[in-house]
Amino acid sequence: MLIHDGGGTALAYRLLGDVGRTVLGVHSPGLREGKGIVSIRHAADQYAHFARQWLDQHTPRGSRLLVGGWSLGGTIAIALAASHTDIVAGVVLLDPPPPGTAAMKSDEAEQLILSRTKLSTQIWGGHRDLVANLRAPVYLVSATEPLNRQEAKGTTLPRPGSCSEWMLSPQRANLAEKAWSDLLGKLLVHTERIPGDHFTIFTHAHAANTTRVVQQAAGALEAIAV
Repeated sequence: MLIHDGGGTALAYRLLGDVGRTVLGVHSPGLREGKGIVSIRHAADQYAHFARQWLDQHTPRGSRLLVGGWSLGGTIAIALAASHTDIVAGVVLLDPPPPGTAAMKSDEAEQLILSRTKLSTQIWGGHRDLVANLRAPVYLVSATEPLNRQEAKGTTLPRPGSCSEWMLSPQRANLAEKAWSDLLGKLLVHTERIPGDHFTIFTHAHAANTTRVVQQAAGALEAIAV
């Protein structure tokens, strides 16, 4: 089950090819009314209800599923896995911002500065609470390329000085991997890097490779869960 990004839609996942499994894409329930999520916890509980309904209707009793998401969707997936441990076998994080910025919406992401000084336990407090009961293994996928500063000037992105440091940093993958590793510890079982930036990993240019890595992540997590 792949959860929507900060924009509330799961449309990006339609670019994925065959990953050898049924893929459930979850939109934000309030999308039609232009409403965002109430909170990460609230969304996690809502989507866990969807997951339970699907499992009850389509799988043997006691079955579990993999959950994941791109960007904010990854943070919601982590929260779901931690609070509904009986139905989650593993978590796939698709280029989530490091802890401290994951709650931002996609249209805000470029406007917030993620300074390294903010990567602290104080900022992570909410995340630590979210993952307190997490048992499922986590597979982290990070895009390797920063957003292009020159291109950003001519698009809807704000001025370079107000862009997210993480999205613009050549060290973005290192920052994300360290932050999530510090937060998750041994539950972070693998990190994988893929070409593209935060937004282009779900475009035709990189869809095939993103598909391959999602399939690889699913296989690895299923092997652990057996």
